[in-house]
Amino acid sequence: MTEAGETTVPFIGAPNLDTPDTPLFALRSEWLRGDNSPDADVDVRMHPLTLRFDDKDLESEFEEEYFHRTLIPVRWAVIVGLCLYSVYGIVDFWLAPEQRPQIWLIRYAIVAPACLLCLGFTFTRHFRKYKDLAVSLMILIALLGVIAITSIIPQPMGSLYDVGLFMVIVYAFTLVRLPVPYAFGISALTLAIYPLAAFTVHQTSTAVVGSNISFLIGMIVLGFSSNYSMGRYSRSNFLQRRLISLRTDELERKNSELVMKNQMLAESRAANIRTAKRTEQIFSALAEALPGHILDEKYRIGEKIGSGGFGTVYRGEHIFLHHPVAIKVFRPAVGQEGADSLDRFRLEGISACRVNHPNAVTVLDFDVSGGSLAYLVMALLEGHSLAQQLRTEGPLSTTRAAEIGLAVCDALAQAHSAGIVHRDIKPSNVFLHGTNGDAVVKVIDFGIAKLTDESQVPGAEGMTLSGMFLGTPAYMAPERVFNLPYDGRSDVYAVGVMLFEMVAGRLPFEQTVGGHLSLMRMHAVEEPPALTKFVPDAHPKLESAVITAMRKEPEQRPTAAQLGATLRELLQELRAPGRTRRASDLQRD
Repeated sequence: MTEAGETTVPFIGAPNLDTPDTPLFALRSEWLRGDNSPDADVDVRMHPLTLRFDDKDLESEFEEEYFHRTLIPVRWAVIVGLCLYSVYGIVDFWLAPEQRPQIWLIRYAIVAPACLLCLGFTFTRHFRKYKDLAVSLMILIALLGVIAITSIIPQPMGSLYDVGLFMVIVYAFTLVRLPVPYAFGISALTLAIYPLAAFTVHQTSTAVVGSNISFLIGMIVLGFSSNYSMGRYSRSNFLQRRLISLRTDELERKNSELVMKNQMLAESRAANIRTAKRTEQIFSALAEALPGHILDEKYRIGEKIGSGGFGTVYRGEHIFLHHPVAIKVFRPAVGQEGADSLDRFRLEGISACRVNHPNAVTVLDFDVSGGSLAYLVMALLEGHSLAQQLRTEGPLSTTRAAEIGLAVCDALAQAHSAGIVHRDIKPSNVFLHGTNGDAVVKVIDFGIAKLTDESQVPGAEGMTLSGMFLGTPAYMAPERVFNLPYDGRSDVYAVGVMLFEMVAGRLPFEQTVGGHLSLMRMHAVEEPPALTKFVPDAHPKLESAVITAMRKEPEQRPTAAQLGATLRELLQELRAPGRTRRASDLQRD
């Protein structure tokens, strides 16, 4: 029978972390990945020499993009080659004045027009198809021109023009960016024609020819390395840009889906809120109208005496036995949660019936009236809750706190042995029953009790709301904050918090600006303050009991029975004849 204003609040489940020492807001790496793992990927292979992709469609896409991206640089390379070939005609005045007419014929009547024709061809629509062939033909004409010039000029001046061969090779590999097969073809032709011309026309010595060939091979290796590196970079960059494009498209698609889902969620939430408001209005009206009505021809509903998170409690009477009872009427929830809450309400009756103990509320009956109005019939308790007493009278004496804690532990020990965890131990769920001065401690509100694996109740394992956990943050054990597996020792933690509160007059952790999340984080990672900080003369055994009950690791806490035994020993010591009473106990008695 939770009093009005004291409700149990559902909180969204915290991430399931590996250890309780991990901060509440630390996330696992797999949570960071979540649904962000890309579906789109590029898995292709390149030929080790030509660098061509094994995917023909991808290769065609690359070649098309590469052509348009390198078209302007290729045109400038042709212009640079034409200028170099033409400008070097100036040195012919000094190196070969007698052969200058023949050399200029080669330079300006053959090679230069070939370069201009190639440059003009780059502006036609056929250049895309015949680019490599056209550029290779231009370079080949330039190469033959260099060899022809060296053949015309007598030695040793003719050997000075051999440097043109080196320039042609570098030009083929780098500036015009010929593919490796074409560049290698031009290089092989150079290595074949040069020694033939050197031996047959100039009668050049073998040593000089061998030296020049070694230089040519070095230039080929250097040009190939440069060409290979640029080609590999271009293709890798293409793959990266393609992957970015694919993932961008995928991200936009997922964002669109997310926007649509968020919109649907917002609409669903708005509909749920409207339904919840209507349901609350109907239930509020029903709650006011229920007094005086009879449930299932057995129970007459009287005045409302309390309200909790899942229902409203009325004073009632069994009309045949004329026996006073307390009737808790289920508060309906919205959507699927309505069925889950009904199961939880049923579980409260089953759980409480299994806890057959003088310090637990007695459940007499459970049913669903008219197929929709669930109710629970309990023994009628007279008195007030521990929360009410703490608010009106302040801190309790050590003896009274130990008495209440012992009664709660005894009830919980019996519940835990039956496989039942209460999950919401707090002062408002501890009722002081009695009107003649001898109050009997009663643990109430098993509405969110969890049946553990030891329980034999069919279907009891799935009673928790999916994706949520229930309880009161100020009394919640660290393992429940982290959504880890838990047992009856989570109730022991709550008893430790309650003992601290009863004696100190305040909670060990107070709610700050961060609200419930900040409070839950403190329970998860911070050590509780010493009881003697607020009650300097607190009994050492009581402080030790609070400390051990509030250990972060469940395995380090006592069971409810063990904590009860500790409190029983404390009470025996406090009640021993001749004991000197502490000042705090004298002030609170």
